[in-house]
Amino acid sequence: TCPTLTKNFDDIKHTTLSERGALKEAARCLKCADAPCQKSCPTQIDVKSFITSIANKNYYGAAKAILSDNPLGLTCGMIFMKMGISQTLDPKTKPLPKGGDQRIALIGGGPASISCACFLARLGYKDITASLPELHGNVIVLGAGDTAFDCATSALRCGARRVFV
Repeated sequence: TCPTLTKNFDDIKHTTLSERGALKEAARCLKCADAPCQKSCPTQIDVKSFITSIANKNYYGAAKAILSDNPLGLTCGMIFMKMGISQTLDPKTKPLPKGGDQRIALIGGGPASISCACFLARLGYKDITASLPELHGNVIVLGAGDTAFDCATSALRCGARRVFV
């Protein structure tokens, strides 16, 4: 079960590193041929490319490595690991075909729906709607083409906006 979080999100700590700290962490990489970090990443991010980009001070490349595979990379790095949420890809799931004329409705306004909407748009689907139940408190909300998260952490807001820019 997931640990209980307080409703004001004070238990979510800002987890980004300074440039010096990031370079130090990147230097610790063992450059494994069969990288366990790559295999264990629930969002299938190219971890090796991310770390190599950091080590070479290519911060744009590092951001691209994360955000191309996970549009909510900043958010996931701060919240979901803190909550201990485990996600796995069902091997029986077939990939969606490139964009078509189908209308797609997503239920809920959480990170799964937001990320799904982003990937569907990348595939060329144009008619994507999110059905939002009445939401209260500190939750992810869609509105006026912008995504806002009722949380003081600016990185979360930046990560959420990245989906719909």
